[in-house]
Amino acid sequence: MNTATRCAPIRQDDLASTEPQIGDAGSDAKTIEGGEARPTQLAKWYLVNAQTGREMLAELHLKRQAYETFLPRSVRTIGKGRRSRRAIVSYFPGYLFVRLDISAQRWRPIDSTVGVMRIIKVGEIPSPAPNGLIEGIRDLVGEAGLYEPAPPELSVGENVKIVHGPFAAHLAVVERLDGPGRVRVLLTLMKQSIPISMSAADLVAA
Repeated sequence: MNTATRCAPIRQDDLASTEPQIGDAGSDAKTIEGGEARPTQLAKWYLVNAQTGREMLAELHLKRQAYETFLPRSVRTIGKGRRSRRAIVSYFPGYLFVRLDISAQRWRPIDSTVGVMRIIKVGEIPSPAPNGLIEGIRDLVGEAGLYEPAPPELSVGENVKIVHGPFAAHLAVVERLDGPGRVRVLLTLMKQSIPISMSAADLVAA
């Protein structure tokens, strides 16, 4: 079987998104009095636990209260087989970040925000993210607004496991490196070796 399956480049317009639009809050809308946040020079980033699958809705409502937010996004394959589709989702399911100075700003309204479960605390006080963590993540956000961590270093002949897409959980062998972030692997299906071009980010060492 000599047919190779090649992955076409992903365009932003081709992707589905679960991101809510302004004005889409509907019956979920809540009004939080005094929730406006104005970060100072002492502001730090804090981790917020959101309802899984509603991270973007939580971000929308936090922004409406003037909180500064950061929600890393990525492209994932949702569904299986012919029903699968590529969509923009939260890179860290169930979490996003808020920047604020807890000594000068009201943070308790965050826990009551639509889509939010709670701000992560140690005892009763919000716990800040380690210095430099969020800045390092933001440096890896590409032009499309997606978090793009460095792909794993792979070598020809290496055994790998596919972790995303319709062939997730299958084992393969790296046949060649096709350029930045792209590789061609040989996937064995029904005793046939099938060459597939894919993103290195969808692979891990087996």
